Formats: sequence, C-alpha cells, structure tokens
Amino acid sequence: MPKRYTRLQSAEAEARKQLDSGTDVAAMMDAAGALRDYDAEHPVVTALEARVRRAFEANLLSIRTTLARASAGA
Repeated sequence: MPKRYTRLQSAEAEARKQLDSGTDVAAMMDAAGALRDYDAEHPVVTALEARVRRAFEANLLSIRTTLARASAGA
C-alpha cells in the first residue's frame, strides 16, 4: 500500500474522530487541514469547518454573555 494512501486514511480517520467527538478547536482545525492537503473536496473537511465555525460562534456568545453580566453588575 503506498504511503500516500496510508497517510490519507490516517488523516481521514483523525478528521472523522474530531468530527464525532472533538472538543479542541485547534485539533479540529489541524485535522481538517491535514485531510484538505490530500482531498480538499472531502465532505468531512466541510463538516469539520462548519463545526469549527459553530464552536467559535458559541465561544463568542459565551464571552458576550459574560461581559454583559459583568457590566450589569458593575
């Protein structure tokens, strides 16, 4: 089996793992990037990128809520 195919399989497995149960945004971004290097059109790349965007939006909402509470109590 060629090394490139093995690396593709490894990148795909890690990307799927991050998509299914990843919690670290940086790890999800790394997994999407690694898979994109081999197959930019892979549907898991798109799904991971969407998940990363949702995580950033949730973090932003959390920060805004925290700031609003802090300024209301000040």
